[in-house]
Amino acid sequence: KAALAGQQWPADVRQLLSRQRQRSQFCKSWRAVLALPLPATAFRRVLSEWPAAILPHVPVPLRYCDLLSDGYARGGVDAILALRGLFMLMTQHNLEYPNFYPRLYSVLTLDALCGPHRATFARHLAIFLSSTGLPAYLIAAFVKRLARLALLASPSGAALACALAFNTLLLHPSARVLVHRSLPAAAER
Repeated sequence: KAALAGQQWPADVRQLLSRQRQRSQFCKSWRAVLALPLPATAFRRVLSEWPAAILPHVPVPLRYCDLLSDGYARGGVDAILALRGLFMLMTQHNLEYPNFYPRLYSVLTLDALCGPHRATFARHLAIFLSSTGLPAYLIAAFVKRLARLALLASPSGAALACALAFNTLLLHPSARVLVHRSLPAAAER
């Protein structure tokens, strides 16, 4: 591109300004930061910013799967914050993570529904359960867990759990047998 006074940038400057070089340096910088022992607050900040601010700009996103898996394995708030990044890697970059839904089920606790990140967790849970390819038994398990948690949660957590369960049932008609099952005509006699 043209510089001031109609002159072109020198070749070494053009190389520094190239998109490929900047992405490479961005990736290298993040690897250096993640190699450091991060305090819990910094690690949570990285996990929360990862899907939108970092993941789209790295050339090989699957390279950072371990970071998100480690955050997910920690449980609690870290697991909630790592969910979105893992789900993006699964859906957009073909990451195979077979234990995603069983581990998501284990993260679904009273703390997740009543904690400081409950809005984030609820939004992500709704996205994760909106897939039409999920089997009915899996959806039913999540709806039942949400209903049980609604009985034990604070009023705001109970309202959130009921709303999530209801919306999930609306999206998945095959799981509505939890609420109402029509009897065949022969069985009614």
